[in-house]
Amino acid sequence: MTKALCLELAQCGINVNAVAPGNVKTDMNADLRAIEGYDARNAELTPCGVGHLEPEELAGAALFLASDDANSVHGINLLVDGGWAAW
Repeated sequence: MTKALCLELAQCGINVNAVAPGNVKTDMNADLRAIEGYDARNAELTPCGVGHLEPEELAGAALFLASDDANSVHGINLLVDGGWAAW
């Protein structure tokens, strides 16, 4: 969808990109994170060693894509997952 919208809207001067978050601490997953060993296991599966990212850690990616510094960035899904997908 990101790429399709990018191709459709780039000619109008509109950049279309997406932030694709990994495991992020939210109220919705608090019960899972409370399970003994759950967060530690996720941390083992993430190269940076963090089981769940803080929501604020997504802000930099979103701010970059919304800034003039990203004028030449079109149609990407920016993974912010602590390296999870690198495995």
